[in-house]
Amino acid sequence: MTLVKELKVQSIVVLAQSFNPSVFNRHWLIKNNFIEEESVLPNSIFVPGVTQLSTKKFNLVVVPEQLQFNIGHQSVNLDDEIKNTLLPIIEKLQEIPYKAVGLNFNWFVNDSEKSIKELCQELFFISESKLFQKFETENSRFGSYMSMDFGKSRLKLDIKPVNSLEIKTKESSEYIQFAFNFHIVLKLYGQREYVKTTGQLQEKPGQLLHYHKPWQSLCMY
Repeated sequence: MTLVKELKVQSIVVLAQSFNPSVFNRHWLIKNNFIEEESVLPNSIFVPGVTQLSTKKFNLVVVPEQLQFNIGHQSVNLDDEIKNTLLPIIEKLQEIPYKAVGLNFNWFVNDSEKSIKELCQELFFISESKLFQKFETENSRFGSYMSMDFGKSRLKLDIKPVNSLEIKTKESSEYIQFAFNFHIVLKLYGQREYVKTTGQLQEKPGQLLHYHKPWQSLCMY
């Protein structure tokens, strides 16, 4: 088994009773030193009801019910962006009644020597199950779902085959997606404490693959 993994998604979602997206305008973000003016990309949007800030390092999307902070590249350090941008914004708006935080990490995995169908079959197919037997066809795919308490969060892991369009080649490729979601209700522990520690969870998804024995070879540390 020769597994190849790539971290495609790193995002933090902050839920609140109500955000005012108009507050997150270009002038306010620059004035408070959250961003530099030259870092704002042309596809950024600042309109009533929606703010979508795009930079080379991250995207910030604000709508009334949530704030979403997306890291653009695997090479960008999530912990640094939390400390330098997200945490200062949260601290500036302490009057907002925050409700919950979710951290999302999506790993895309394939095997250079096997098709996704073969990989799914080998890792997730249960031959003794009559239900699985019903799905054993030429075009079948298999995955898994797991959840557990993880520290102060509830961890949900959704594993399934996906198709992804490659930007460079414009071709669609098939992967197995490991979608990790860490969810915490802030009213139980306090918003400031948790947001400061979110960056420390960056490496946890890879470590948690040890809970699923067939994927132990995926861990590179």
